[in-house]
Amino acid sequence: ELLKTLQMPLTWNEPNGGVNELFSTIGGNLHLNFEVRNSDGFVTLAKKNKTVDEEYLFNAWKEGKDCPSWLQDSIFWIDDPDFQNLWVLRHEERLDQLHRWKDFHLETLMATLENVNRRYDELSAEKANISQEIDSLVLSEARIIGATTTGAAKYKELISIKSASVVMCEEAGEVTEQNVISALTERMENSKETKHLILIGDHLQLRPKVESYSLTKVSGNGYDLDVSLFERLIQSGFKSAMLNVQHRMRPCIADLIRRQTYPTLEDDPRVSKYPAVKGVASNMLFLDHSVYEDGAGNYEITTKSNSYEASLCVEIVRYLLLQGYRHSQVTILTPYVGQILTISREMKRRMKDVSAYVSDLDQETLLRQEDVNDPDMSTVVQAGDENSIRCASIDNFQGEESDIVV
Repeated sequence: ELLKTLQMPLTWNEPNGGVNELFSTIGGNLHLNFEVRNSDGFVTLAKKNKTVDEEYLFNAWKEGKDCPSWLQDSIFWIDDPDFQNLWVLRHEERLDQLHRWKDFHLETLMATLENVNRRYDELSAEKANISQEIDSLVLSEARIIGATTTGAAKYKELISIKSASVVMCEEAGEVTEQNVISALTERMENSKETKHLILIGDHLQLRPKVESYSLTKVSGNGYDLDVSLFERLIQSGFKSAMLNVQHRMRPCIADLIRRQTYPTLEDDPRVSKYPAVKGVASNMLFLDHSVYEDGAGNYEITTKSNSYEASLCVEIVRYLLLQGYRHSQVTILTPYVGQILTISREMKRRMKDVSAYVSDLDQETLLRQEDVNDPDMSTVVQAGDENSIRCASIDNFQGEESDIVV
């Protein structure tokens, strides 16, 4: 209620008595600027039979209107050297005067609000302390604590009470160094230091996301904030162990990875027993085309889309579904979030009974993308729809798998 009162515009009677009450507090004769003198039971009327009273005159003054001629005569004969004729002020000056009156009028209310806010902060801190005591009691009985790196940093003081001697971080290749460091504890009065840090990940895959390109390693500026602690330690010669047997890809796909990134990678025997993809000559195909992206030459856009390629992907998916594959067995991947929306629109247009399923993470990325046209998500569906095809960005699909990827 206090905030609502502070946000109210200053009128003749509001808030808290308004200007009328303010003039009484200040004293003097400012009220004479808006005094209506009716006699013998007569009432002064304005256009459309509106009654002219103090509030009517004040609103006219606030809107920058001129002083009525009959009121000018009354003001002219006021014999007081301290009288201030408010009607001679320009409109801008009147608005400034209104702001000053409002500040003065609400000083007491502001003081009350500050006291209430201070008390709220005290109670919030007290509640947080009580919650922390309860949480610390729960944690004291726990053998394992699970948290995101952001959560570990946010509740570092609470987690440090447990003094976990071993910290394990998975997907460490995608976590910034500062996030890992903030999850570690040091020896203090109520906690012990972390003795063992286990990092699990892949330093040869995607690096942590950094919003500013100038802070990345490839920018050459030297900040290298997207280089994880995991990658830095391995590149420095720190002792590490690497798994070298893969259980997902066909050998023909794994060969691509072996040539470029993992020369010692081995295949588990069962990946050679996958059935061949139906309806195609090879289990791994590359289709090349020469159709430019939408808006080619516009260097201001930060994401890309290609309507021709989207339609090609949709028709390939249609063909695979006709071979008898379930919708859940096929996934479309693209490097650009803008292409996700293009594919989903194309799928809705070409395949009436099939929709694109886009994960929450990709939807959030789309909504943040300023140059994506109308990211209203009307062409995508939520998870669980049996007739939906997963459409995802490569970044946000990492770690997941699908039988067939387009």
